[in-house]
Amino acid sequence: MNTKPILFQGWCGSTATNAEFLIQEANFPKDCYFDKLLVAFEGKHNAVIDKDALYACHGYKSLGDLQDSLGKGLRFISYEYSPLLDRSLYLYEFCRNEEDVIREVRELLDSGVKDITLLGQNVNSYNYKDEEGNTTNFASLLAMVAEAAPDMRVRFTTSHPKDMGNGVLYSMAMYPNICSHIHLPVQSGSDRMLEKMNRKYDRAKYMERIHKIREIIPDAAITTDIIAGYCSETLEDHKATLSLMEEVKYDYAFMFQYS
Repeated sequence: MNTKPILFQGWCGSTATNAEFLIQEANFPKDCYFDKLLVAFEGKHNAVIDKDALYACHGYKSLGDLQDSLGKGLRFISYEYSPLLDRSLYLYEFCRNEEDVIREVRELLDSGVKDITLLGQNVNSYNYKDEEGNTTNFASLLAMVAEAAPDMRVRFTTSHPKDMGNGVLYSMAMYPNICSHIHLPVQSGSDRMLEKMNRKYDRAKYMERIHKIREIIPDAAITTDIIAGYCSETLEDHKATLSLMEEVKYDYAFMFQYS
């Protein structure tokens, strides 16, 4: 009897929706939502998926996923426009209970983890509401995590410029175990491009956030994401991005050619 486990492969994400012919040729199951793909495998193939392994890497570093999608439907922002797909995506928002997050952080601390990253597509939109209507925003959660694990280095990603308030910055400045690093994707330094990307902020508002970061956390490292060659981008648009990079003086940037 052959007891060798069967390996199933799936292609997920926005790329899959626009490359169906490739998926059919490769005989890949197609589903844009990873949680649905797992459910399909578990139901049709009697497979057992170790979802816990997708949340934390055992060892020195660990990821704490604040916006958990497995088994709850992919969601985070109630309405988001995808320029890559040229259509709207309707997602269900779900934030993990802060008590669950703190319990997991303490468990990781007890197991020897020294460095944890609070992870979300847009952590600044974290806003948990309990049955009594009490809410916890990300600035409060960040402070709670720092207090629960004072010997653990705490990081987070990713922040959206349109949602990042001063509360998160003050929490970072208050607790020395929160790493002084902020990843703040700008994508472009051109207001015209930012509007086409539906980023909900312009260059001036982005720079306001940068100045506030420098004011509250003078030694903060700032990193970003940048897209070059977006639809209809001109040389002047590209020069605007270059000038913003010179003005901000990022510590690091993830730069991509639009395709």
